[in-house]
Amino acid sequence: MKTKQELNNFLKNNLKQNLKELDEVRLSLIPMDKKVKFAFRFLLFPTFFLIITIGMPLLMRFIGSKMEMRGVELMAKELMRLQWSILKSVIGHVELYQVVILLLVMSLGIIYFFVKVYFPFLKKRKEYEHLYSIKVKGPIFQFLDKNWKYTPSHSITLSEYNNSRLAPRQQDSYSGKDLIEGHFDNVPFKSCEIHTQYFKEKKETKQWYTIFRGIFFSAELDNNSSGDIILISKDCVLFRTLVQHIKQKAFKDVSVNNEAFNRIFKCNATNEKEFTKALNSKVFRILMQLKECYNGTLGMSIIGTKLYVTISTEEEVLKMQKITEGLIDIERIEKYFEVLQLLKILAVELNSQSKLVIY
Repeated sequence: MKTKQELNNFLKNNLKQNLKELDEVRLSLIPMDKKVKFAFRFLLFPTFFLIITIGMPLLMRFIGSKMEMRGVELMAKELMRLQWSILKSVIGHVELYQVVILLLVMSLGIIYFFVKVYFPFLKKRKEYEHLYSIKVKGPIFQFLDKNWKYTPSHSITLSEYNNSRLAPRQQDSYSGKDLIEGHFDNVPFKSCEIHTQYFKEKKETKQWYTIFRGIFFSAELDNNSSGDIILISKDCVLFRTLVQHIKQKAFKDVSVNNEAFNRIFKCNATNEKEFTKALNSKVFRILMQLKECYNGTLGMSIIGTKLYVTISTEEEVLKMQKITEGLIDIERIEKYFEVLQLLKILAVELNSQSKLVIY
């Protein structure tokens, strides 16, 4: 891997042509972005008006008929009568067909906005995001190591994520992107961003909740391990649930000779003796540094010969700048570079340790 200074020079000098092409697309999106924002403000009142005058009564009547609630149906009818009378008093003495025409025109205006303005804007912004991956992310990873393979739309598989035993609970949604595959010295690794969620049914609607969002890293170690180790930070979402799940798999609590580390992490292993062989003060220091990078939760496991690390983040690691704010966020890129450097040190260090053996 390159140094931080080399990365800075690359971002400032070697990406100029790519950024120029990207900026042309970005500048073409700004007027569309302003138009969409203005239209949303302009259409806020008519949309709200249509929902109140038509949508809500119809919904109430539908619910009343489906659930056989006669009172709700009658309430919906009375609400519609009241709304029509208020509407007529506000507009003046108009005929019903004139009100219908007005509502129809408003509806057509909203439909026109979405079809001719909003959806084309979303499509072009999606193209811009794809171009950003090709013109910015891809070249950066190729610069860091020309042998790395970068696939923007791919991620580490769900089965591998579950194999890490770092998932606090069963997820209903798993998505990921920005997969990097390569080697740290002689250690093969994969890294990507993932987002896992679960949902709860509330009043016939699904409400989604995030379980984990952040970096998921895996590496193949040389040692032929049959012992397993799991470290998780105590601020992990659903921490107690995860700990209970771990203990059901024959893991035992392990303490290390480092008070600061014990305050932050909970350590579990199938064999305490082999745990102390595999992990040393350097590994503990790296893990604490990794946690500080995004100040989020962190988990690490060694399952057989596989090393897994999860680092939670509040938002996407390589999130694009807003269209009106510029092209790239150098600090964000440098932060991810720092994480990759620490993950390299961690993987190489663990790969050099004695084999984990369960007697």
